[in-house]
Amino acid sequence: GFSWGYLGSGPAQLALAILADYLRDENAALAHYQAFKEKVIAALPEQLEWTLSRIDIEHALTAIGGRGAE
Repeated sequence: GFSWGYLGSGPAQLALAILADYLRDENAALAHYQAFKEKVIAALPEQLEWTLSRIDIEHALTAIGGRGAE
């Protein structure tokens, strides 16, 4: 299942799901989800509520060298 706040398989699944939804491109999501997990998902507070906006995702993708939604 999904989880966050550390590096692992749950955060990897969450990162992939977020990018697949945002990018609407499975190959692009697969290409960038590990870096997105490391930069964004692992840094989210494990025990607190959080949100990611489309702008947050876009900024993270820019920082990791991914592309944004078209």
